[in-house]
Amino acid sequence: MRVTSGSIALVVLGCLAASSFPSSGQVAPARTEPQALEKVSPAQVKSAIDLLGSLDFPVRMNAGRTVRRAESSIAVPALLDAVANHADSYVRFKALVVLSGFTDPRIKDTAVKALGDRNDRLRAAAYGWFEHHPEPALTPRLLAALAKEESEFVRPALTRAL
Repeated sequence: MRVTSGSIALVVLGCLAASSFPSSGQVAPARTEPQALEKVSPAQVKSAIDLLGSLDFPVRMNAGRTVRRAESSIAVPALLDAVANHADSYVRFKALVVLSGFTDPRIKDTAVKALGDRNDRLRAAAYGWFEHHPEPALTPRLLAALAKEESEFVRPALTRAL
């Protein structure tokens, strides 16, 4: 018997098809992550925010996931503080990005303050927030920023915000 690459591919596809879908009458078990069942403490949120600036992508990704899983009453104040006061400018930027996923009226004030920050990543994130949360009263300020914004990474976000 001669085995060809085509016959191997057919066998692999057949195995994948048989294992991927439940047979009739069977219900696929619901997936639950054990981490989703645990409450995230304020200390865990604070620690995770500090890790948002990690050079190691999995560490940074898990830190963001931890903060997003936290209740907004815990995560939002910690993120607002990080955007305003953290020593690492990259953490400030990432904190604003994560903060953008929450709904809280205080985010607008933080984003307005970030528009004038010297950190170009933070400005770009703030303009990105206003792209999705238009604020007509800021139009004159955004037009003025368009005339003086020099960062090639910030200008597209500013343009989209307008």
